[in-house]
Amino acid sequence: MTVWTWLWLIWLAFFAVIEGFAIVRKDPNDTLSEHVWKWFQIRDKPQQWTWRRIVLALFLLWLLIHFVAGF
Repeated sequence: MTVWTWLWLIWLAFFAVIEGFAIVRKDPNDTLSEHVWKWFQIRDKPQQWTWRRIVLALFLLWLLIHFVAGF
């Protein structure tokens, strides 16, 4: 395995530890999902889509295409 593979595995493990603690604590606004919802005003339900929601939707669309299609 390359150094990059090890670094990505360490990053994933670190993420799993942080997310695990957040889930166990059951405190609002601890998990990544809760932070994303807060940052992009998903739960605030403004009258119209904000630029933050559009940015999030475009990023998630790009990420899906990137992983599925390989570019």
